[in-house]
Amino acid sequence: MTLREVYDDQIEWFAGVIADLLAPPESTNIDIIEEPEEDYEC
Repeated sequence: MTLREVYDDQIEWFAGVIADLLAPPESTNIDIIEEPEEDYEC
């Protein structure tokens, strides 16, 4: 993986988190389920 691909993955994940925070309550669980829980340990 190139550095650019790593950054693209991070930006995509972060954009998904932001979208979840801004989304209506009925749609907030969709992206959270797709992410492993290890991402939230930091």
